[in-house]
Amino acid sequence: MDTPHMPSGHTSSSPESSNRMSPSHMSPSHMASGPVSSAQLSSGTTWTTRPETPAGAADRAAVRAVNLAAFPTAHEADLVDALRDDQAWIPGLSIVAEAPDGTVVGHALLTRCRVGEAPALALAPVAVAPEYQRTGAGSAAVRAALDAARELGEDLVLVLGHPDYYPRFGFTPASGLGIRASFDVPDEAMMALRLRPDGAPAPTGVIRYPAPFGV
Repeated sequence: MDTPHMPSGHTSSSPESSNRMSPSHMSPSHMASGPVSSAQLSSGTTWTTRPETPAGAADRAAVRAVNLAAFPTAHEADLVDALRDDQAWIPGLSIVAEAPDGTVVGHALLTRCRVGEAPALALAPVAVAPEYQRTGAGSAAVRAALDAARELGEDLVLVLGHPDYYPRFGFTPASGLGIRASFDVPDEAMMALRLRPDGAPAPTGVIRYPAPFGV
């Protein structure tokens, strides 16, 4: 990004619409296949979640379409495409949520970032097609992404997002772990989650995002 700034427009108290507060909106090889899972949400809809298909043009197009629909500009869709070609991309951590008819309606992405020199993951963007917002599709995609990261042995996940939404997944202010962004952001919006809290101590320091974020 050019200058970090708080998002304007298309914001919501719940990123079931979208994770608008990605680092690119603040002042705040091939994809691997993976397990398919289903989640029954409060809307009564069972969302199927799975990793983006390896080298799948259809999934790439569907993910881009969801991000284009969820946000007012193409920035997030372009970010996903750029990350896909970056070394920060981790096979199996681009997760889609499907409606019962198989339509991709949600997407959550985890890519490699660092805290100081230590590896971590950045959760961004999270997007849901407008007609499926506030139905649990976003939550299903996020939970599946976190589960997939845990299975890969990852520990620290960072998100710049809505503080009334992400705590449901276990996120707390990153400052409590001694972690901060390299730009101004409300303390409650920069959050961290440890997937293996009984493991080695979390790293402390400044978050280093992959180059496509422009931070």
